[in-house]
Amino acid sequence: AGLSREDGPLITSKDKYMRKNISAFVSADVNKWFTQEVITCHATGERRGIMDLKKNLPVMHTILIGNPGTGKSYCVHYLLHLYKSLGMLDSDIIRYTTLTKISNNTVSSEVNCAVGGILVFENAHELYHSENKAIDTEQQIVRSLIDELEDPMKQSSWMLVLSGEPKGMESLLATYPELKKHFQEPIYMGDFTPEELYGIADNCCGDRDIILSSEARKKLEMFILHKYNLRGPDFENARFVQRLFDERVIPAMYRRLSRESGNDNAYDLSLVLPEDIPSIRGRAGDAMNEL
Repeated sequence: AGLSREDGPLITSKDKYMRKNISAFVSADVNKWFTQEVITCHATGERRGIMDLKKNLPVMHTILIGNPGTGKSYCVHYLLHLYKSLGMLDSDIIRYTTLTKISNNTVSSEVNCAVGGILVFENAHELYHSENKAIDTEQQIVRSLIDELEDPMKQSSWMLVLSGEPKGMESLLATYPELKKHFQEPIYMGDFTPEELYGIADNCCGDRDIILSSEARKKLEMFILHKYNLRGPDFENARFVQRLFDERVIPAMYRRLSRESGNDNAYDLSLVLPEDIPSIRGRAGDAMNEL
C-alpha cells in the first residue's frame, strides 16, 4: 500500500521558508513532532543508558516527500541542527548526491564521505522502477543503500535523507519495504498556498532591496494566483517565486530604469512598478510558459 498524509507530519506553514532562525525552517507542527518523537525519546534513552540499559535511540534516517520548491533542503539543515544538538551527529557535513552522480560502485564511497553528518539523496523518486523493468542500475543502488543501512559499523555514525516527489517516492517505498523499515515515518512537505507564496514574494523583495508599489503588488499577486491555479506536478512553489523576481521582474525593472534619466535616489532605484510585472496572457499554454 502507498503512503498517506496521516503516516507522517505535514509541513504547510510558510515558516518553513528560510528565516534567520534555523528553528523556523519548518512548521510548528513538525517542530512539535520532532520534539515528541526525537528529543523526548533521546532524553529517555539517555536516562536508560545511565542505568546500563539499552538506549534504543530513535532512527535518524529520514524521508522527505514533496513537490519542487517546498522546502526539503531547508528541512535537511534543520535536521542537522537538531541531531547535532542532541550529540547524535558530530559533523556539519551535508553531502548531496543524485542518481546521475552515484552508481553501485560508489554508494559506499558516498556514505563514507558523509560519516558524522548527512547524505542527502535528491530526487530519490528516480530510483523507482516499474514492475516490468529489468534489473537495472537503480535497483542495484537501492540494494547497496540497504547494505549500508544494515552495516553494524556505520548504523549510528551517519544519516541518510531520501528526498523526492510524492508519486515516485510512494512507489519506491512500496516496492522496497526492506528499505522503508530503516526510516522513521515520512515527512510530507505540502505545497505553499497563494497567501504563503505572497509572503515568499515579500521575502524576495527584502532580500533584493526592492519595493513593490501598491499597484505592482496587486498585479504580482494576481499573476502568482494565476500560475498557482494552473499548477501541475512540476510547479516549483518557492522556487517559482524566486525565479519570477530574478528572471522577469528585476530585469524588466532595470530595463525601465535604464531608459529613465534624472536625479537618482534610493527609493526610485528600488521601486517596482506594475509595468515591471509580467502580464497574464490569454491562453493557458502561454501562461504556463511565461517563466
